[in-house]
Amino acid sequence: MGDTSVAADFGDSVLPPQGRIRGGMNDRQRVFFDWALDTLLYLVVLGFFSEYTSGVNVDSFSTIFFASLVLYALTYATFGLKRHVGAWFRSRPGGPHRIAHGLSVWAILFFSKFVFLEVLDLAFGDAVEFASFVWLMIVLVVVVVLRRVLDLITSVSVTRLNRKVERDRRTAAHLLPGPMS
Repeated sequence: MGDTSVAADFGDSVLPPQGRIRGGMNDRQRVFFDWALDTLLYLVVLGFFSEYTSGVNVDSFSTIFFASLVLYALTYATFGLKRHVGAWFRSRPGGPHRIAHGLSVWAILFFSKFVFLEVLDLAFGDAVEFASFVWLMIVLVVVVVLRRVLDLITSVSVTRLNRKVERDRRTAAHLLPGPMS
């Protein structure tokens, strides 16, 4: 059976791979999978935060859905920029480049959240409101943590199911009669 290991490499993704079992997918399928799952995660998290906290206020479900798409697009762009800048610094030898790499990645990840807030404000106005910068950070951290948990659950489940299928095939092979002589 092909490579079904938990540590299979699935290429670049917005959120770092944590043993995603998607080895049989091509690049377009992976991008679609990431966009669909991560948009749904943003949708659920924004919905819960809007419903149960005073830090996030979104007018309607439709607005939550479109805000989720915008947030994921911004996240995708931010991590793409981070990867691009990181690759540039990693290609340069020396300690100062390592320090500059760390500082630039931190700056990209930190300051991008202000861009997120401004884009949300321009796109949705008062329909999407975060009480402060901290609430946006909390939403983003919760999405990343949930994605990691989902990846872990998926990896463990698929690995166990693959083992069971292999075990069942071996058992079935022993039960089948041999070739007729």
